[in-house]
Amino acid sequence: IVDRSTERYVAAWTVAALFAGVSIPVSLHAIHLHIRHYRSPLQRHCIRVLLMVPIYAVQSWCALRFRAQTPILESFREIYEACAIYSFY
Repeated sequence: IVDRSTERYVAAWTVAALFAGVSIPVSLHAIHLHIRHYRSPLQRHCIRVLLMVPIYAVQSWCALRFRAQTPILESFREIYEACAIYSFY
C-alpha cells in the first residue's frame, strides 16, 4: 500500500528546495554586487530588502519540512521583516 500524502509532501519539499536553491544564489549575488559597488548610503536599504529573499526561502522550506516548528520559524522571519522595514524610518 502506497501512502499518497507522503508523496505530496516530498514533491512540495522538492519544489520548494528547487526554488530556494535558485533564488538564494541570485539574491546573494545581487547583495554581493551592491556591497562591492557601494556608492550611496541608500544601498544599505536595498541590501536589507534583498536579504529577505534568502530568509524567506529558508524559512518557507523549513516550515514545509518541519511543520511543528513553523510558528517559531515564522516569528524569526517576522522579526527580521520588522527590523528591515523599521530601518526605512
